[in-house]
Amino acid sequence: MVTLHRISEHPAWNLALNLLLDDSISEIESNGPDQFYLKKSGKRLHISSIDLETEEAYSDSVVSGLVPHIVTWEAFDPQGYIFEGPIRYQVGDRMIRGRCHIVLPPAADYPQITIAKKSTALATLDAIAGKGSMASEMLAFVKACAAADMTTVLSGGTGAGKTTFLEAFTKELPMETRIGVAEDTPELTLLQPNTTYLHSVPWRPGMEEKDVASLSWVVAQFNRMRTDKVIVGETRGKEFADFLVAANSGMEGSITTIHADDPVRALTKMNNFALKGNPGQPVRSINIDIAQSIDVIIQLAYFKADSRYRVTAIQEITSTIGVGEDATIATNRLYTYNADNDTWTKISNPTDALRQKFKQHGVATDTFMKTQPGTILQPNGGGAEESPGGLPVRRV
Repeated sequence: MVTLHRISEHPAWNLALNLLLDDSISEIESNGPDQFYLKKSGKRLHISSIDLETEEAYSDSVVSGLVPHIVTWEAFDPQGYIFEGPIRYQVGDRMIRGRCHIVLPPAADYPQITIAKKSTALATLDAIAGKGSMASEMLAFVKACAAADMTTVLSGGTGAGKTTFLEAFTKELPMETRIGVAEDTPELTLLQPNTTYLHSVPWRPGMEEKDVASLSWVVAQFNRMRTDKVIVGETRGKEFADFLVAANSGMEGSITTIHADDPVRALTKMNNFALKGNPGQPVRSINIDIAQSIDVIIQLAYFKADSRYRVTAIQEITSTIGVGEDATIATNRLYTYNADNDTWTKISNPTDALRQKFKQHGVATDTFMKTQPGTILQPNGGGAEESPGGLPVRRV
């Protein structure tokens, strides 16, 4: 029998919060009195030992057993219909951190609760690569991007590991850097001591418009706070226009994540989001801003069948091509993933312009220029796959 630590005064939530001490459990969800679930090693399982029997008992348990463990629980309004905030508690030397999302009646029949725990097992890019998420040459390239202040977009679907990758990426940034972190829900924690954290204040019933702070407003503040770079936890709208202004105004090396399944969709969303922030600006002008501001897109994915997290593509944004409203953003594909055999193909080397930027920042490029385009790269630092003749295998 597992020994339960005293985390919550309510037995159901005490068990649920204890389960998150297991490194293989990343989520707890609750849809009703007897509908508690967990996500263990990528698989969702029913927690059959929790059954609160009645709607009233279940609703009471949320307020008494869960809400006190939400860092911003003072903002929890039981008469409201939605709440989102960080959850944080410590057991011994273990600190559990995550995000809690609650939808309350009348928007739901019962409180609908999702707790997503932040991974601490993959705290660095080396640890992420060590799990097979990318080849060693790709790891070297990603680290070089951090060192050379490349403005980077991390793209991926739900559960692709964007936040985990982002936080690991920031560990490669110089410790003396002043960083502005903008999020809807506070989630990121950076090592750099001179980091300022701002978050949006969404509208809730009873609030006046002057008390609302959008994520776009939050990002814009960093342009006045003398930050060296801006990190936006996730871009969902017009705040991307403010992100572009920051990246184009001396804050190179800024980073954001975008919810998209591939780099093409990520670029489409960048364009749409920037247009929301600048509704009268021509599309060509928007695309030029994106091409001049963003250096690299890193695409992330999660494969449910075997619980694989992989970097599925890395693309360099180069320029715009075409004229007038038909102008589109050109990219240089660097690496692409083959899910069938769990390998990557190196498509091309960085352009001369990107290599020059590495050089200007004193960052060596030999670690990711040693293989030729067409080389097949293995996960877990396996390097290049070689043919019997000793030459790299070429993509046909």
